Amino acid sequence: MLILGFSKINLKKHLIICIIAATLFIMVASVILTAVHQKKHTLFINGKEYSANIRTSADLYDFAENLGIKLSTEQVHSKDIIIPYEFSDILEYYNSLQIKTGSDLRRYKGKKCTLFTFSISDYEKDKKRVMDIITYNGFIIAADIRNENIPGNIVGF
Repeated sequence: MLILGFSKINLKKHLIICIIAATLFIMVASVILTAVHQKKHTLFINGKEYSANIRTSADLYDFAENLGIKLSTEQVHSKDIIIPYEFSDILEYYNSLQIKTGSDLRRYKGKKCTLFTFSISDYEKDKKRVMDIITYNGFIIAADIRNENIPGNIVGF
């Protein structure tokens, strides 16, 4: 008959080793999961690939500048919006513009997003052009240019 016995000292050592091993496993798993979820998000505009990753507000300006659009820094509006579960005809049309860039707003139904509205500084003042950019979790998911004076005058990319 074989009897295995552990002294209190050996039990404590084994317990400490198990705790350290579990902690290391959790740390490695979290690093791997973080790397997987931080993939590059891109939009395709006029056949060219653009980064849609947003970490700072400066990234929004860089995105517009890469498209050849100079945004005014004076009037920036932002508000939280929720992408509705049911799309109206207008939202379906807007989404069709976004699908051309590789982003489908249907993937974000019910999600809380942020809408940024910028004045475009290189248009004549009477035209009152603005650029809207919608972001979700650090990614641009939609963008457009519109005339504030003419409802429904939206141009996608």
